[in-house]
Amino acid sequence: MDKDVAAQSPWVNELSVLAHRGRDLAPLFAQLQPALHQGTHGLAVVVAQARDLVAPAGDTDDMLDGALLAAQVREIEGDWLGAADALVQLMPELRQRGRPERLAVALTVLGDAQIQLGRFVYASAYLREAMVLAREHGLDRERGAALFTAGLLHVHLAQLDTTRAAYQEALSLMGPTVPAGWRVRVAANLGYCALLARQPAQAERELQQGLAEPDVECWPLAHAALWCNLAWARAALGQASPARQAWQRARALQRRHGLRRLQAALALNHGRVLAVEGRHRQAIRLAELARRRLDREGRPIYREEALAFLAEQAAALGLWSSAARLSSELAERRREAGARVLDDLAEGIDSVLMHAREHADQRDRESRHAALDRRVAEATRALDESESRVRWLAERDSVTLLANRRALEHALPQRLQTVSRLLVLSLCLAQLQELAAVIGSGGVDGVLRQVGRWLLDRMGEGSVFVHRDGQFVLCSDDARALDDPAAWAEALCAGVQALPSGTGTPLAVAVGWSLFPADGLQSDQLLQQAELASAGALPAGGRRLRAYHPRLREEQLARTRTEADLRRALRSGELRAWQQPQVALTADGPRVGVEALVRWQHPQRGLLGPAEFIQVAEDSGLVIDIDRWMLAQSLAWAAEARRRGAELPVAVNLSARTWGAAGFVPTLQRLLAETGVPPSLLELELTEASLLEAQGPALDGLRAARALGVRIALDDFGTGYSSLAYLRSLPVDVLKIDRSFVQRLPEDRPSEAIVALLVGLAQALSLDLVAEGVEHPRQAACLAGLGVPRGQGFLWGRPAAWAG
Repeated sequence: MDKDVAAQSPWVNELSVLAHRGRDLAPLFAQLQPALHQGTHGLAVVVAQARDLVAPAGDTDDMLDGALLAAQVREIEGDWLGAADALVQLMPELRQRGRPERLAVALTVLGDAQIQLGRFVYASAYLREAMVLAREHGLDRERGAALFTAGLLHVHLAQLDTTRAAYQEALSLMGPTVPAGWRVRVAANLGYCALLARQPAQAERELQQGLAEPDVECWPLAHAALWCNLAWARAALGQASPARQAWQRARALQRRHGLRRLQAALALNHGRVLAVEGRHRQAIRLAELARRRLDREGRPIYREEALAFLAEQAAALGLWSSAARLSSELAERRREAGARVLDDLAEGIDSVLMHAREHADQRDRESRHAALDRRVAEATRALDESESRVRWLAERDSVTLLANRRALEHALPQRLQTVSRLLVLSLCLAQLQELAAVIGSGGVDGVLRQVGRWLLDRMGEGSVFVHRDGQFVLCSDDARALDDPAAWAEALCAGVQALPSGTGTPLAVAVGWSLFPADGLQSDQLLQQAELASAGALPAGGRRLRAYHPRLREEQLARTRTEADLRRALRSGELRAWQQPQVALTADGPRVGVEALVRWQHPQRGLLGPAEFIQVAEDSGLVIDIDRWMLAQSLAWAAEARRRGAELPVAVNLSARTWGAAGFVPTLQRLLAETGVPPSLLELELTEASLLEAQGPALDGLRAARALGVRIALDDFGTGYSSLAYLRSLPVDVLKIDRSFVQRLPEDRPSEAIVALLVGLAQALSLDLVAEGVEHPRQAACLAGLGVPRGQGFLWGRPAAWAG
């Protein structure tokens, strides 16, 4: 946050003094509207003009005008609590003076302040009263301004089309009296609305349109907001450099014009830029600063944005407990906000009644009864509609608009009371983080919406719920589902995987289910069982169907213990780096390289091979840390071998998650530079199954490593589905023949034919070839006869600790 603009603006206090000494401050209102959107420099002009109007004494109207000016300055400077309090205190006197144009302005500014403070019910009531008042007195400009401000309600509900329609109507009401610069504000608000709706590409178009307005530079506040939100949009699209340039433009405008109200937004969007650059820890620090400022300003809507961003960054760093805590805090705040809005509805009705009656008391009571009744009826009807809308939104998922977890917690117990049997099914879309890296978060939201629509069409309302991102819960008492859950789930999986994913690879889908009353009688118990059955990692395009069984809970507990132990192992140095030699398939079989293998010296369970913990590492993300540790150990060994005169290549197998992890390539460059090992002596392996999972950043990491001169090896070759297609497009140097083909040699003719085919393929593509799992001399002889140059297996040595 900037210390140079953190001090309280002087204009509020000075206007308050002038209000008690001035005369005829009314002309300032015509000049205030443009000045309010030019930052503190524009406000200084207004105050300077107010000084020229100072007289020895002023009347009540002058004091009210000055007080209203001061409240508007507070509002534009970001002191929404102060502005709201000042305006509420002014309301009784404004109503008594009978000046509808001033009252309409005050109600509009008060509505804007209430929106910023998250008090949507009160904001709706004030803005509706301003519009009714302006219509009754033919004040089209004030009516348009109130409708324009009401558009902010739709902005914060992420209703882009409704917001656009509200702004068009507001501008048409004003006609030729539209204040200069308001079209710039429209573009800024529409861009922000698109960002809340998770449509960054649309947001970028709206914001660019605003920046193209000819007078945009005359309105620094809206101008800076356009650049600030453009940085967010470009960060959401993964455009790191353009996002930073946009943020820097916004920052320069904020500093130049002293725009205090943009400080929190600039900090939060700077965090978004840092996140897309991979600097997640710095992003978290800035988001924390933004959240603290928003807490002080009492702005719950923007504070929730900061919380959501903090949760995302904690997850990106693998801080799962922090991410869960922040997500829970965000969900709790949203529930509290929804409950608070509902509690305020009754007070809102009373407030509107009081305002209407006070206004009616200024005129002939008998002639105003009918208008009063109409306004009361309108306010009551509007608030009833707001209550219904709030209740509906409280039980809807923000992305798919399907019934959410809160609705499920209410509906499932009631459903269990009306049926004799029920299938509770959890359908999880796996690999969403990897998918987002390819098609963006907006693309993932589109995938979730289409899956939700497909499930809703198949199941009907009341049977499909969104439990959390990527997880749908289905409830069915259909006889076909109950009699054969596996077949029914298989059909669901097939339907979901037939939907377009945006990558050409089917969606990864895991389905688990439990049955009432066979597996349990309580709704939360059945739901936990279905979730447990669907849990676990999947490769891209994979599918898993599983019914609940009590042993799954034991397996889950074991995985949890293993994950906790593995985290401790990384901290306390329990991992071990082993090696297995690779040899030339000649008579004497000289060693031509080694493959690095990870082992875990568990304090209670002894020495563990990767089969006992690597899947848990994959699921938890710890595999990235393990791979980086193995890479460092392997290069240190290669450097030591070189000092002893041996130029032996070392092969390290990496997970697909590691290839796509933030900072992978810089880490690789740093380790090569520190150890002095030539890149050509490092061979990085990935399995064919991992290659099928690799998308977006993982493939970028693969190509970047190859560009450094590192050799790329494809492990377990021949066991996947699309090897030949990938060989044409990816920079692979080495193929490793899977042990399943080697074990049957030389007796099995089909295996021999496959190996011969692979030798021909490798020679045609100028690729090196290594046979894995060689255990007998006759296998080595057969492979040598077929033309395989290198081998690896127990024949030449079992895995052992590093040797010189």
